[in-house]
Amino acid sequence: MHILSIDSTTKKLSVIISRDGKVISKVSRGSDRNYMEMIMGDIDDALKRACVNIRGIDAFGVNLGPGDFTGTRIGISIIKTLGWVLNKPVYGINALDIFASGIASSNPDFINSNIDSNIQAIIAPCLDVRKGELYYCLYSVAGDEKGDNKNTVANIIIGRKSYKISRMSGRHLVSADAFLNDLSINLKKVMDGADTRIIFGGNGIESYGEKFSAFTADNERYLLDKNNIFPVPEFLDLCVSHYSSNKDIPEKINPVYVREFIPFGK
Repeated sequence: MHILSIDSTTKKLSVIISRDGKVISKVSRGSDRNYMEMIMGDIDDALKRACVNIRGIDAFGVNLGPGDFTGTRIGISIIKTLGWVLNKPVYGINALDIFASGIASSNPDFINSNIDSNIQAIIAPCLDVRKGELYYCLYSVAGDEKGDNKNTVANIIIGRKSYKISRMSGRHLVSADAFLNDLSINLKKVMDGADTRIIFGGNGIESYGEKFSAFTADNERYLLDKNNIFPVPEFLDLCVSHYSSNKDIPEKINPVYVREFIPFGK
């Protein structure tokens, strides 16, 4: 199965193609405002590198954001058009799901050691969405036999073990000042006092370093993943591959707005 995915939510535009879960072509570069021209040219370049015709693509994926307003909307429009013209499924992935997959994949020792000790490992991507607010969600990492199939966003392999990354909570928009209290409340809801270990990631931990520094005093219980500050296209592909391999019916594709979108002129 060939999957083509686009991430245009940041200043780094990426087009990635995978075959049966293995990346075979990627084009990434800094973007400017000529998104339409750049994305179409990069799609063509990625297809040539992969030696695949556009009609040989079986499914499409796109990062829904939150992210750059213009880039996100154009990327979604292009990928939806390709899916419609070619009659192929299009999977839109929330940026938090992409970050969760990347954070889990990048910290195998932390996850393995805690799961082997029967301690729940939680992934908490936190995005700086401006106006002094954070957008975050909680995810579990569990073996295939324990994972939540309904809310699973990706499957990862660590060593010889297979794990499911699943949403444990809703997606929360909260002021940075209220984050620690909000996090505590939501952890109690999903864990009911059980022992946990948490990995934080996303650009929120960089933007609000002073607030997250409170966690560094206990590095056995908490970990700050400063390598997953921006979305990585390989982890977008990981999420899309999960949904397409399960033959899930794609949901409606729309940009993620963390606040109410008010069109110009209203």
